Amino acid sequence: MSALQEAVEDYFRSHFTQQEPQVVLGNLVDQEGKPVVFDTDQLVITLANIEREQVNGRSPRLSHGENKPYHLKLLLLFSAVGMEGNYQESLKTISGLIHFFQANQSVTGADLGLDSSIEKLTFEFHQEEMLGMSNLWGMHGGRYWPSALFKVRIVTFDQDFSAPSGRVRGLGANIL
Repeated sequence: MSALQEAVEDYFRSHFTQQEPQVVLGNLVDQEGKPVVFDTDQLVITLANIEREQVNGRSPRLSHGENKPYHLKLLLLFSAVGMEGNYQESLKTISGLIHFFQANQSVTGADLGLDSSIEKLTFEFHQEEMLGMSNLWGMHGGRYWPSALFKVRIVTFDQDFSAPSGRVRGLGANIL
């Protein structure tokens, strides 16, 4: 996710004429469930969910002893926070984010400097029903900020279970 954070930050730096928001990875609430206070305008990227990608609505079948890599969908919440005095700026930030993803609907892992086992990432705007959004914001302290949800597909984790401890390739600071 840090690679995506840097890519969004670079895009904002090159496309915003005024002060661009700081792009950060984080939660909107602290460990005690209290809203985090932001002193500056920020675009906060939060991992909202991880799902296993299914093929034709089903998980792929495995032969005995066969280990297939996981294909995952990450649901990311992008929130324009700290802009209380200027709602228009928060909307401009979300608009800029949507433009970023329109221009970058699909990227290779190499484009983001990810592990070579990550061939391609695709980004899709995720429309959530009002009840789902209410539940999501309830988990984040109940305070709504202008935001957008995006699905990131397909991150492949290739695991070799023949090694004594197993290894996961591609899992590191540049992905999650």
